[in-house]
Amino acid sequence: PKGTPVAAAADGVVAYVGNDLGSYGNLVLLRHGDGMVTAYAHLSSTTVTKGMQVRQGQTIGAVGTTGT
Repeated sequence: PKGTPVAAAADGVVAYVGNDLGSYGNLVLLRHGDGMVTAYAHLSSTTVTKGMQVRQGQTIGAVGTTGT
């Protein structure tokens, strides 16, 4: 449901936080050590900043309905 915490899938570094890609709404991209990137879109809020190190399971935002 809206407002539910969203957790990082794995350890990584925040590569992007914003809503410049309108169709994705509030978006967080995490870059992981193995070259993989995970995307978390349509968030109602975010709790991370670009360049921040995150750990697996750490809250990075909340479920929302932003974007199109």
